[in-house]
Amino acid sequence: MTPEETVDAFFLAAFTGDRETALSLAADGAEHHGDLDADHAFGGTRPIAEYVDLIFDWARTHPEYRFDRVDRKTIGDELVVTHLKSTGGDDPDPAEGLMVMRVRDGKLLRVFAIPATGRGRYGF
Repeated sequence: MTPEETVDAFFLAAFTGDRETALSLAADGAEHHGDLDADHAFGGTRPIAEYVDLIFDWARTHPEYRFDRVDRKTIGDELVVTHLKSTGGDDPDPAEGLMVMRVRDGKLLRVFAIPATGRGRYGF
């Protein structure tokens, strides 16, 4: 599986509540780092299992959430950088940001979420 396929499979499983599959695609000790306000659910650093649960809860509580992948690049053998724009989240305006994921040997190691709009107050 390519790094992009690993990322896609992980997020599909997490958004649809398939926790077992999502966690099978993450390495032991994997983490999510959210560069959002500390009081936002996705702000700070957490184990990947907690992140998977947050994603599923987000999908359940934000049924209108949609995102468009503006651009995606693989850098080297391990980094997948994705520029996203979204609507239907907690930002009253369209939101935007970067997701930087490190994948090694078909397993997600790190997820970095960096908002470009909303001054870090909203998920994207």
